[in-house]
Amino acid sequence: MRPTRAAAALAAAATLALTLSACGTHPGAAATVGAKPIGTGQLDQVASAICSAQARNQQQTGASQALSSRSNRELALGVLIDSRLSTAYGDALGVRPSQAQLNSAAANRQQLIASVPSRYRATLTSTLADLDKSQLTMAEVGRRQLQQSGATNITAQTAIPAGLKARNAWVTKHLDVSVDPRFGTFSNGQLKAGSGSLSTAVSTKAVDGARTQPPATWLASLPASQKCS
Repeated sequence: MRPTRAAAALAAAATLALTLSACGTHPGAAATVGAKPIGTGQLDQVASAICSAQARNQQQTGASQALSSRSNRELALGVLIDSRLSTAYGDALGVRPSQAQLNSAAANRQQLIASVPSRYRATLTSTLADLDKSQLTMAEVGRRQLQQSGATNITAQTAIPAGLKARNAWVTKHLDVSVDPRFGTFSNGQLKAGSGSLSTAVSTKAVDGARTQPPATWLASLPASQKCS
């Protein structure tokens, strides 16, 4: 299986130049999954590594689109949460990818990892490995679900959504997930984007910035420190 959705998510992610503290989670945590926190420091490291990968991707493809660092930090948190949920569900079912599958996925990532500065490589390697494990687990869970319903010609594109559906139902019953409200809210197995602030958006610019996909004019108005480009 080629976990292309995870790669696309990583290629689009970036850092956020905002200082956030935890609210409604463990102190210093951006989110908690079960009893395990995802610290803001860890999130910053992952987002920085992803931002570097995004910059290299733009250089190689000639793309010029800058990305809101707030939106992409939320995306990075979503990636971390999603990986933990899938791994927890797989562990509960006793479903784990084979080492051969993980090695194959890791080999496909080497060029991307080698393209970023050395200070980001360990974090990017770990994040990508967790994502590969997550997708491979969901593909296997979904394959089993679809086989039980009599489906044939099962592919990763059909198996992964089936696995995620089963996972999200399990999470609702068995796992508590909380998120700092400045990063968003957690609902139905997914992180819903927040505004990056505890205050209510009032001005047109603030409302634009609170959107999941802010307009290009809003993005263009941001200082360089709040973009990944």
